[in-house]
Amino acid sequence: MQENNYHREVLAILLAIACAGAFLASRHKLRDGFLLFIATLGLGYRTLALTPALKIIPAELVLWCLLPLALVSDHRDGGQPLRLPAWVLAMLPFWLIAWLPSRENEFPWDARLAECRNFALVVPLFLVTSVVLRDPRRWRPVVLAFTAVSVWIAAMGLLEYLYPGAAELLPGFMGNPDPTEADDGFKRATFSFYGSATGVFICILALPLSLRAWEWWPSLPARAVTAVGVAIQLAGLYVSGYRSMWLLFAIQFALYVVLRQRYVLGLAALCLAFVGYSTLPVETRERLQSLEKVLKGDPREADTSGKKRWDRATETFQYALDQPGGHGWAASGWVHSDFLQVAANQGLIAGIIFLGAYTVTLARLALSLRTRALSRDTHALGVSLFLSFVAVGAMLLTQGVEFLPQTVLPVWLTWALAETWMRETAAVVAATKQLAPQLYGQAVCPALQLR
Repeated sequence: MQENNYHREVLAILLAIACAGAFLASRHKLRDGFLLFIATLGLGYRTLALTPALKIIPAELVLWCLLPLALVSDHRDGGQPLRLPAWVLAMLPFWLIAWLPSRENEFPWDARLAECRNFALVVPLFLVTSVVLRDPRRWRPVVLAFTAVSVWIAAMGLLEYLYPGAAELLPGFMGNPDPTEADDGFKRATFSFYGSATGVFICILALPLSLRAWEWWPSLPARAVTAVGVAIQLAGLYVSGYRSMWLLFAIQFALYVVLRQRYVLGLAALCLAFVGYSTLPVETRERLQSLEKVLKGDPREADTSGKKRWDRATETFQYALDQPGGHGWAASGWVHSDFLQVAANQGLIAGIIFLGAYTVTLARLALSLRTRALSRDTHALGVSLFLSFVAVGAMLLTQGVEFLPQTVLPVWLTWALAETWMRETAAVVAATKQLAPQLYGQAVCPALQLR
């Protein structure tokens, strides 16, 4: 084991040197640094432990290094003033209040700091994203990088799932690649290279963005690569065994059919699902049936996992009501629902603000997509971001991602991308409304053509 760790550390050092050299030689340091940040999201649970409870990941180190570059770039370019979403500013006081001493909160300072840090990361990420994407031409490499990371995570999970012996070829980089068996007999991939099956959270966020790659690069070889990437991501979602991710993908697909009016595609997929269900393995069908029980409102009868999560949610809700002002950072533990966790730790008002922030952002995205003045390309990008943002809400509601930086950063990134798209779109739409009435409703958004 020591030898394996030695090789891993040597490779990590060499990789860090190579990345630093490439970054210093780059002519577009902020853009390339942002792409590096996205790439490091694929490193998963590879952390540096500062204390037993406070562990940092490479992505957050890159992000904090990018913040001063973004501020300098913003000052030099003289663009729109940087600003954070109103909900972030509204929650700042509650982040401070959550540090007040509480006799009921006996967690050490590093555990509290770890959770506080996961929320604080939203500040540099929103600021850096808004500066990077001021140039519409940077949307393509950003979307491509996020999608590539998703494909990488899914591919490595599939590799060790199908060929567990691959762990011997990558000593020190994979743990136990053997699938774990759920209560219903379904064998779930461990994604040990990433560190956890939660790696598919990135897949469900990035998968809708593959639609943009399909249209941005229309050549036959490029579309073949995109199709393979989508297939790998879908296979990764399947072997992860996350029923919530299966359901979430189905919801995303249904919304895509409606928003893009691809009803023939939806009908074909529905027919294929009915025909293909009988060919699924027995374990898969039983897992889908357990999901059906959850959807019927009785998760306690679905399986042990569903019962535990339901009990945890009801206990935390009561915990939040017992002290509306909040119990402090980390007090509730991992609830598997960020809205409830915020309400319990930071207070009911903070929980309402957080839930309201997501709901309002989702509604704004939906309303923006109804604007006829958007170009076809801009509207299509908005649809992809809307589908990804639907996944953000589902994960915040049912998974609980703000407990770890590696799970919350992809969520904050998706939220930042959506906010940036709406901000740029709002400016163009407002200007378009001042044009002649006969032009309004046509594709007249050249600033967001993303060429």
